[in-house]
Amino acid sequence: MIVSKKKKFVRILFLDILRGVAVLAMICYHFFWDLGFFGYIDFSLATTGFGLAVAQIIGSSFILISGFSLNLSSRSTNFHRNFWWRFVKLLSLSSLISFVTLIFDKNNFIFFGILHLLTFCSLIGFILIKAKNTYFIFLILLITIFISITNWKFDLPVQMSWLGLNLIVPNTSDFYPVIPWIIYFFMGLWLGKILNNENLYISKWVFNEKEMLDHGSIFKFLSLSGRNSLLIYILHQPIFFSLFLIFNRIMS
Repeated sequence: MIVSKKKKFVRILFLDILRGVAVLAMICYHFFWDLGFFGYIDFSLATTGFGLAVAQIIGSSFILISGFSLNLSSRSTNFHRNFWWRFVKLLSLSSLISFVTLIFDKNNFIFFGILHLLTFCSLIGFILIKAKNTYFIFLILLITIFISITNWKFDLPVQMSWLGLNLIVPNTSDFYPVIPWIIYFFMGLWLGKILNNENLYISKWVFNEKEMLDHGSIFKFLSLSGRNSLLIYILHQPIFFSLFLIFNRIMS
């Protein structure tokens, strides 16, 4: 994650580390989920109660960081090029996930998972960051919170269930509807809006590349994981599944 101050680019180590922590938490949770999927533990432990709460906390942290990062990156000189490149990647990867999961299980495929949500949020955020008034984004945030807590539900076509307002939701392995999850994106977007460049630059949250190397192997590992979170997200589950399948064959 980078921001610019008079065209000088600096690295926000704090965001990289937070994203790296979220990545490691995601990997641990998905390994736990896979244990249930392959029958080594009760699957409900990962999909209900505490396991479900952990998954939701991890997901909301990714969404919040995404909104925060988008607003800060909008101050860089090459924002538009970076934004559209990332948007195309998100759109392509989320479409690929839907296609692959549809082939394997058409009755439970992922039609609007977290990458689909981040793709949608990125486009909405791109429009909202043009607003000069900070309170406008805060107002949008309040409106989405109000809609969520009032639990508005409608008899909408199944094709619109991604909005999060349907009475009945189709079966799916990973579902992050716009309502209520966009709340966390708007929170991050608003926080990024109220944090000005001067405060950010003098803050301990900001480090350049040389300073980052002096923070120890743990911080460097977390930062590297955070920078490559999208790649790790795509690859870790296929690797886990392959390892479980190999292990099952060896043990059978």
